[in-house]
Amino acid sequence: PMELEVQLPSGRRWFADASGAPVRDAQGQVIGGIAVTVDVTDRKRAEEKLADLNRRKDEFLAMLSHELRNPLAPILNAVQLLQLQKNENAVQQKARAIIERQVRQLTHLVNDLLDVARAATGRIQLCREQVAASDIVERAVETARPLIDQRRHELTVSLPPDPIWLNADVSRMEQVVTNLLSNAAKYTNEGGHIWLAVQQEGDQAVLRVRDTGLGIAPDFLPRVFDLFTQANRSSDRSQGGLGIGLALVKRLVEMHEGTVRVSSALGQGSEFVVRLGVRPPVTPPGTTQPAPRGIAEPAERTLRVLVVD
Repeated sequence: PMELEVQLPSGRRWFADASGAPVRDAQGQVIGGIAVTVDVTDRKRAEEKLADLNRRKDEFLAMLSHELRNPLAPILNAVQLLQLQKNENAVQQKARAIIERQVRQLTHLVNDLLDVARAATGRIQLCREQVAASDIVERAVETARPLIDQRRHELTVSLPPDPIWLNADVSRMEQVVTNLLSNAAKYTNEGGHIWLAVQQEGDQAVLRVRDTGLGIAPDFLPRVFDLFTQANRSSDRSQGGLGIGLALVKRLVEMHEGTVRVSSALGQGSEFVVRLGVRPPVTPPGTTQPAPRGIAEPAERTLRVLVVD
């Protein structure tokens, strides 16, 4: 079978799927042929229209996320300026804390939306480096800790005694682990338990995030990594976001040539498993193995940085 495209005299394009087969006699000799041509112009135009709509959607998401992110920085800066006031009463302090918490949540959502748009248009560039998996986990736990503490979850982290080295973009992989932890915290009832474990299996680093949460319905499980897709939830879990966190996790992991899988059952929690290739550290002869990220080396001098917005 083959696809044909014909330019008609009117200037319109005509598309068809064509296929053929020989006709043989009893002795196997070719005595003729059969050709079938099916007009697929309407289907082709529908596909082109959908592709154009999808492109416009990606462009709109990128523009929307940029426009939404612009006012967030000055709002957050203003909140931080309010922290410098010494005469805050209890009401002002509570109001400021609410504003700061919600602005940070909105910033997280907008950044995820922007990253999804970048990934869809191929604009995410990975800055890979040699890094220990434990360093990524520790940074992600620090980022997700406020939400976990807010919902009074117990978090158990299990790390290997020896470093597991990866060739990864540190900030993007931290984003992956943070999203998995945040997702577990959001869909686990208050006072639940979350486990995060890292281990090496053969030539792969395996990261598992497990929770005692609501679980995922069997009919929803195949679509859990789809963009803008969320399971039904009650109003007390309305902070679940836009349904982009897990889609972004899948795209970032695949950009690292890795895989992410989920297993779950309703009422029995969920487990997400990320697998990435291990990259043994490359140590030139006569040098020592680099220390994991997060261990500061003695600084020869200090720098003062001024940021003006």
